[in-house]
Amino acid sequence: MPSLVWRDIFLVLGMALITFGIRTIPLLLSHRLELPQFLLKALNYVPPAILIAIIVPMVLIRQEGSHFSIDLASSQGRLMGTLVASLVAWKTQNLILTIGLGMVSFWLWQGLLKL
Repeated sequence: MPSLVWRDIFLVLGMALITFGIRTIPLLLSHRLELPQFLLKALNYVPPAILIAIIVPMVLIRQEGSHFSIDLASSQGRLMGTLVASLVAWKTQNLILTIGLGMVSFWLWQGLLKL
């Protein structure tokens, strides 16, 4: 039994070293590498693309078992909250106001749907 514990400890340490190496080596070598201007410009679009890829499925896609579908009827509250938050963020660039008004509009819309 003790050999299984040591095996697991070495396994976790080995995975940690590999993960650390994979992430550290590019950082250590990055000062020698100069990326082309078009690539630097393209990398500016990565954070918004990731944010959209996270938010859109949460707002629009409904899952029932293993079946996925776009369901605008049941996600109206989330959709309205997202639209209001997006508009507030675009106009004000104020994070607290964006979160607050997005949540309030979601709750209000959900309340209107239940009437």
